[in-house]
Amino acid sequence: MSEQENTPPADNAEVQSPEQLQAAREVAQQKIDQVIDQFAGKLPGGEQFADQAKGAASGVLNNLQNQVGHLVSNAGGILGGLLGKHSSNNPQDSPPPQ
Repeated sequence: MSEQENTPPADNAEVQSPEQLQAAREVAQQKIDQVIDQFAGKLPGGEQFADQAKGAASGVLNNLQNQVGHLVSNAGGILGGLLGKHSSNNPQDSPPPQ
C-alpha cells in the first residue's frame, strides 16, 4: 500500500476509495474515543459508562461507513453504465475474440 493510501483524508476531502474510507473512520473513532474519555473523566462515575459509549459510537460509525460504501459503489456502477463497461484500454477488460 502506498503512503498516500494510508493517509487519512483531510476534514474536507472527498473519500474516493475503501482504504480512504477506512482511514477516515479510524481517525473519527480515535477522536470520538478521546472526547468520550475526557467527558467521562469529568463526571463522577463516568468512567464506568465510557466503554458502553464508545461501543455505541463505534456502531454508529460502522453504519455510516457501510452507507457511504454503498453510495460509492452505486455511484461507480452508475458511472460504469453511463461510460460503458469496456471503456478501458486494458486487453484483460475486453471480451475474448470469437
